Amino acid sequence: MDPSTESRLQQPFLRLLCQDFHRVALDITELVKINSPQQVEEKVTDLMKGLLHSTCCIFDGGSPLADLGLIDIIDEDGVPFDKHLLEICMCFWPGEET
Repeated sequence: MDPSTESRLQQPFLRLLCQDFHRVALDITELVKINSPQQVEEKVTDLMKGLLHSTCCIFDGGSPLADLGLIDIIDEDGVPFDKHLLEICMCFWPGEET
């Protein structure tokens, strides 16, 4: 990877994202060891919702990455996503659609 072609935010973004996913993976591993299958299912759902929340926070400027700059999501037509994904993301969680 040629560092001259990447955004100054790319590596901090990926580092933060990987840390969040790794934390959840460790949490799930521990849950499986000490809980019943039903408890695991409920807790994994909560962890996944938390992961979605923290990922949206990164894009909304609610993480330490915002101290370096903000990231915009832009589709292939050049249309940007909403700035407040966190406020709308959970309405797309299966079973909670409005």
